[in-house]
Amino acid sequence: EIYTLSLHDALPIYELMQVMTAMVRIEDTAEGARLWLRVEPRSSADKIAGPHNGALKIKITSPPLDGKANQHVIRMLAGILRVSRRQIEIISGTASKNKHILIKDVNAVTVQNRLGITAYNEGI
Repeated sequence: EIYTLSLHDALPIYELMQVMTAMVRIEDTAEGARLWLRVEPRSSADKIAGPHNGALKIKITSPPLDGKANQHVIRMLAGILRVSRRQIEIISGTASKNKHILIKDVNAVTVQNRLGITAYNEGI
């Protein structure tokens, strides 16, 4: 079957998508909080650029060579989140701009508050 939506029906879906893309996905896990990142290496300055399609976009000056960008991300996040570098682990995306980060022994609300962002959990 083919379903069609009127503009009236589709508007709430569009508005929800706008809100979701303006938010960052963070989940609680047994080990800590999982954060979705989008990393832009070789930037002019280190900074948090804000939400990007459900991920937190961060810009770093390091090039993506020999793991330097990943180490830079870990150092930067550790400083912002006030945790040790050992508590931050890249669990996927070590060779990609899109990364999943585990922040050990910290919950999602704490990460959200320390980053000063609006977050969502896809399961809600």
